[in-house]
Amino acid sequence: MGKVCFAIYVTVALHFLFFSDYLDRTMLSDEWRYNLTPFAEIRRFWVCREQLGLSTYLNIVGNVVCFIPFGFLLPVMTKKKFFHNVFFVVLCTALFSFGIEMIQMLTRVGAFDVDDIILNSIGGLVGYICMVIMKKTYKNMMTV
Repeated sequence: MGKVCFAIYVTVALHFLFFSDYLDRTMLSDEWRYNLTPFAEIRRFWVCREQLGLSTYLNIVGNVVCFIPFGFLLPVMTKKKFFHNVFFVVLCTALFSFGIEMIQMLTRVGAFDVDDIILNSIGGLVGYICMVIMKKTYKNMMTV
C-alpha cells in the first residue's frame, strides 16, 4: 500500500510541477533561469511580501508542504532499514528536488532555485518526523 501511495504522490506532484496551468508552467524565455545563492529568493520573497501578497506565503509554505508526503511515504513504502534513516530520507528528498529543479530549468517551465531544494528538504524532514510520531503513537495504542 505504501508503494502505491508513493507512486500516486510522485505522479501528482510531477504533474503539478511540470504541466499544471494553475502554477503557470509556461516557457517564459529562451534564457537559463537559476538561483544558486542559498536563501536569496526566500529573502526576496520575504522583503517584498507586502507587494507580492499571498504568493509569498504560497511559495515558501508550498515548497515545504509539497514534500511532506515524500518524507512520510518514503520510509512507509518499504521495511528496508536504511529507508527509515532520517539522513537518507532528507538526502533522497534533496536529490529528487534537485532533479526536478534541473528538469524545470532545462525545459524552461521554471527556474533552478537552490532555495526550493532547501525548502523541499525541510518538507521531507517534516514528513519523516510526522511518520515517526504516527508510528510511535500507533505502537503505543496497540500496547494499551
